[in-house]
Amino acid sequence: MEITELLDRFLAHIERQGRSAHTIAQRRRHLLTFADWAREVRHGGDVSELSEDDIARFLASPRARTSARGGEKKASSVNCVRTSVRTFIRYVHETVGVARERRRVRQRNGPRNASTVVTYAELDQYVRAFANRHLNLLILIGAPGLQKTKAIRSAVGGGACWIEGQATAFGIYRRLWETRNRLVVIDDVDGLYASREGLRLLKSLCQTELVKRVSWHSDAPTLRREGIPREFTTTSRVAIIANEWRTLDRNVGAVEDRGICVVFEPSAIEIHRQTGKWFWDQEIFDFVGKRLSLFPELSMRLYSQLWELKTAGINWRSFALERAVKEADRALGEKPPKIVLNASPPQKPPEELPKISGTNRFRQRRGDWENN
Repeated sequence: MEITELLDRFLAHIERQGRSAHTIAQRRRHLLTFADWAREVRHGGDVSELSEDDIARFLASPRARTSARGGEKKASSVNCVRTSVRTFIRYVHETVGVARERRRVRQRNGPRNASTVVTYAELDQYVRAFANRHLNLLILIGAPGLQKTKAIRSAVGGGACWIEGQATAFGIYRRLWETRNRLVVIDDVDGLYASREGLRLLKSLCQTELVKRVSWHSDAPTLRREGIPREFTTTSRVAIIANEWRTLDRNVGAVEDRGICVVFEPSAIEIHRQTGKWFWDQEIFDFVGKRLSLFPELSMRLYSQLWELKTAGINWRSFALERAVKEADRALGEKPPKIVLNASPPQKPPEELPKISGTNRFRQRRGDWENN
């Protein structure tokens, strides 16, 4: 990830900490210089590959020590550059480290045989393969607000059996009998694969044979009353849509092994580009598009929410920026507690204090403030 991709997010972070407009502009100027140096010297601007030695090399380079007018910077100005770079690197390492840990946790808890898809064009290939009955079982996992359901619905049309919400295993069995041999889409029924009855039903429904045998051996009076057999055959193909997936035990693993598991993780720019195919408000669309780096977990629902606020006369821009800051905070993890400092700084004897003119006193104080 390049420095410039994280720059806007970092500047929004320090603005929320109460930094002045002057400091924010200064940080931007210093970090753009740092990005140019990193791109030219070694890393192509990839911040994750930068080390302490690289930072030291930059601070010793003419780029960091030469002013815009061509002269040598004062020590206080170089210290400001050092502060800008080190605070940015610390922020990035925390952000990228947490993001990597999230991916490791998701991979550890998700299907072990899952493939990661990052574009809507790739997702469409899997979805259409299922709609054309080439896939026996498709497990599609991704964050909310990515239009996973819409992608499958548009591909399979109106003839599929949709099972959504808080459906029970017994209710699903009855529905499978009514719509046997059709495509089956199980959408966000998170508790299904966590229950014993649901797992048993899924394992039989998702068998790799062309003709599957599905059975239910309890609650026989209800089945007899509704004319539903306790066992039937079907050629249904199954798609499971979930926001998250955990391999709780071997039975869940057995369901995973029967199908194609796809984890959908599009980038913010990919989500924004796809949103442009259906969203209607140009002002909101451009506002979000210019600030994509501020949204580590962008959702298409944000665009519609901002439009609702706009039509209601509410400050939708502030809502979007506050949402971005909260997402950045979540990416960084839990905030440390606020600690009030009570210690006093060390004092020099009055006779040792140097005499400083008014202008130089102001510059020194500003340099000290920037360094701290």
